[in-house]
Amino acid sequence: MTSTIILRVILGENSAQKVTLQNGVLCSLAELMNEIQTQCNLMGEFRLQIMDPDLQDFVNLTSTTDVQNKSTLKVIKLCDSLAVSPSPSSCDTDILSSRSSSEVSHSSSLDPQELTLNTRSSWPTCLVVPPFSYEAEIKLEQGNSEYQKNGILLNPDPKLKSDILDGLAEEIVKFKVYLSDAEFSEVAEALIKQHPCLKEQGSLTGCSGWKRSLKYKMSNYRTKLRNLGCSEVTVNAMKHKPMGVSNPAFGVKKPRKAEVNFCPSFLPGETPDSMEQIRVSLLSEVKKKNNEQTLRRLMDLSFALRRQEVVKESPLIVDFMGRWPALFQENELDEHTPSLLRIFAKRGGAQGRRIRKLLVPLTKCACINVKRECVLKALFVYLNEDPDNLIKEYMDVDFSNAETAFKEMVMAVFVIRCEGCEVGDEPADVRVVPEGVTALEGLVFLELDGHKLSTKVQALKTKLFTP
Repeated sequence: MTSTIILRVILGENSAQKVTLQNGVLCSLAELMNEIQTQCNLMGEFRLQIMDPDLQDFVNLTSTTDVQNKSTLKVIKLCDSLAVSPSPSSCDTDILSSRSSSEVSHSSSLDPQELTLNTRSSWPTCLVVPPFSYEAEIKLEQGNSEYQKNGILLNPDPKLKSDILDGLAEEIVKFKVYLSDAEFSEVAEALIKQHPCLKEQGSLTGCSGWKRSLKYKMSNYRTKLRNLGCSEVTVNAMKHKPMGVSNPAFGVKKPRKAEVNFCPSFLPGETPDSMEQIRVSLLSEVKKKNNEQTLRRLMDLSFALRRQEVVKESPLIVDFMGRWPALFQENELDEHTPSLLRIFAKRGGAQGRRIRKLLVPLTKCACINVKRECVLKALFVYLNEDPDNLIKEYMDVDFSNAETAFKEMVMAVFVIRCEGCEVGDEPADVRVVPEGVTALEGLVFLELDGHKLSTKVQALKTKLFTP
């Protein structure tokens, strides 16, 4: 059995974390950095230093052969983007996949305690089991030691089991309060991986009992949150159901795929009236020029009101645009374009020939709209889809026909071209049209869900984020 390695990782001044390597020292430095990044919830680029026993100081880590059990490592950030447990982008509507980048960037201006109570992170790829109470940690340490020596499993007493479930529930609500069956399985598997002495005899997975207990625990935990007035849970309370409906399962509202900050509560000190005043002030501020900072601040402050409107009232796009015009601003989100072009260039066969044909306009015009259009079409082909199913092209002289098509489409990207334009010429307009209403003009963006992906999209994501 491979011995477990425990590392002390210094994240910054007065901040350190224990990292456990269940399979011993990893073979490559990249794997070690990836494991530390996962367990410590780090974002951005960084390098590692290790405490040298001879020099009694930190030196750059160049090989994992220097890493021993209980070694001390230090994280050195390479840019300002490195952060621990960041507040991610959050869904502003059920149509758009995320809040605008301007809102996200401004979230750091809020008080850290307010962010902790009112924001959530996206579900992690690898859930880190939190430390439990001091008494529980002692029992688990003894149980793990006995399991490694003699293979004897620990039979947790009710107090220990309760402490473990409480700790897991408190960690889970940092991400969401409604979990899918697969996510419950992930938590249970992470628990027995961190503490193998908790495996269950007679279970195919070794953790089916823990999974069942977690489901009951989260159900009871949601009841506590509902009594405390947590808006994400109270939205499903019986008193919020339509008149004459007494079925608890009717109209249950839960976060959609990859959605975070689903229905946050108002910030401390804010009321519906004060939030409405901010919304009204936004209507005048959005008409001013060079007013981005004020818009970002007001949009960020009013995020909870906006989300509650979407979740509780389910407004139409046209009504929502009238109330929140600042939300429908044009932004450029093209950070993945260079990586996608690099991936497309390596594609061979018939698919590669189709992709290269679609990228021909880039050789004649390098403007952002042409690049955006070519990359999106090539991405469709790369994923074995037909770009004509989503991207519709019209000439500007046939704009009336395009407007008619707008109203008939549930969701589409419309490209309006000038009459007589040549291949590679910049389009006159690009529009995103949900519910038959033009919500965004001049904007096309792609966001990859990091957790629930199909096989071919997961393969694309792996290539996209591999240097």
